[in-house]
Amino acid sequence: MIRALCVGECMIELRSIDNSTMRVGYAGDTYNTAVYFRRTANELGVDIEVGYLTGLGSDEHSADMRASWEREGVADRSIAVTGYLPGLYTVRVDHEGERRFSYWRSASTARKNEANTSWVASWWMTGLTVSTCPSGSLGLPSGQTRRSSACRACLVSAYA
Repeated sequence: MIRALCVGECMIELRSIDNSTMRVGYAGDTYNTAVYFRRTANELGVDIEVGYLTGLGSDEHSADMRASWEREGVADRSIAVTGYLPGLYTVRVDHEGERRFSYWRSASTARKNEANTSWVASWWMTGLTVSTCPSGSLGLPSGQTRRSSACRACLVSAYA
């Protein structure tokens, strides 16, 4: 079976419904990619494991996030980081349909992500993923290992 791993930060999303109501969800560029990858593979009948790697806490929101991944068929490759919480952001849409975001993520668990990922054949990450992780913490195979194991990496520079 082919294995693909999306690496990044899945955050708690609070989407404004009206002036006093927000809907809780889970999203982020790399997590959304994992979901779309999984759904597309299902539609095409492609046998592939799509996993998601991030740091998560032991709180209720982290547990709910993992349950959401399971419902989407995305393999949980998260790393438990004691004492930290997932990042959070809000989305508001103005009268012209323009989205506005506010983020709270400076101390999120995704910034503490360290894992043994030698089993991965394909990577998907954004420039933001790389910039938020300390050097070497993504667990990417070394150049020699990558060549010998035919590891593929896709780095996407998101522009907003």
